[in-house]
Amino acid sequence: MALPIIVAPEYTTNLPSNGLEVKYRPFLVKEEKLLLFAAESGEKDDMINSVCQMMNNCVISPELDPHILPYFDFEYLFLHIRAKSVGETAEFKLKHDKEDKNLAMLLSEITYNPELPVPIGILYQETKSTYDDMMTNQIEEAKQKNEPDLEKLFSGTNSWVVD
Repeated sequence: MALPIIVAPEYTTNLPSNGLEVKYRPFLVKEEKLLLFAAESGEKDDMINSVCQMMNNCVISPELDPHILPYFDFEYLFLHIRAKSVGETAEFKLKHDKEDKNLAMLLSEITYNPELPVPIGILYQETKSTYDDMMTNQIEEAKQKNEPDLEKLFSGTNSWVVD
């Protein structure tokens, strides 16, 4: 008795560059395993090769070679395949660093999207001296440069006569 053949569902999408209709299927466990192994290796070449192999396996349209697609079409198609394979939402954890100005800018921008939570609290904190500290330091530096001498001040060249 032979094992049953499981047929994966097929989907279609149009490429943004030329509108070509592409048939594809979700990636299966073997392709997901391939991607996970490549991600664990940390090697750039392994990741590129595994994504290309996954695209070759999942793209059903015979007239389309994923290797010659422009980058944005390749990414577009990859995201569609991933969305049908593992879902359209991705959860991520963000560790906030209050001294990262770029992250603060990104967090401040999400308030424009009503579907996202509103960030509240300290988004960015810059460590700087206060006005009082800077003034005190300036006075101390001036004292160290020139010893105060009242006689020298009176007899110096920066004096004037009041009539």
